[in-house]
Amino acid sequence: MLDNFVNQNQYGTSTKAMSSDFFRSVYSYMFIALAISGGIAYYIGTSEVVVFPDGVRLPSLFAKLFYSGNGFSTPFYIVMFTPVALGWIIQSAYNRFSMGTLFLLYGLYSALLGMSLSTIFVAYEYRDWE
Repeated sequence: MLDNFVNQNQYGTSTKAMSSDFFRSVYSYMFIALAISGGIAYYIGTSEVVVFPDGVRLPSLFAKLFYSGNGFSTPFYIVMFTPVALGWIIQSAYNRFSMGTLFLLYGLYSALLGMSLSTIFVAYEYRDWE
């Protein structure tokens, strides 16, 4: 595919159509992943707020998943750092994986990224935006 971009004189007008199709598919996948990440972040970060005895206010689903009585739990750190590891795995081994496996890893990456981005709704309470 990259050869087609480099050798435009050799391939002529088909290069323009191929690049258009290529970029359309790339942006479609990016849009789907962004929708997954944003939807999960919004769902986790804007659930009903609970107030703990120590005065901490957190969305209930976020608290259930990531908060123990004395701070963030282990799953919080796993969810925060796993997207970095998945990005590295996808980037370094994409030649060895099938397209189905890559789509699955990309979907998992976007879901975990959405879970980690839900901290934005914790830091800036959604109710304060209105």
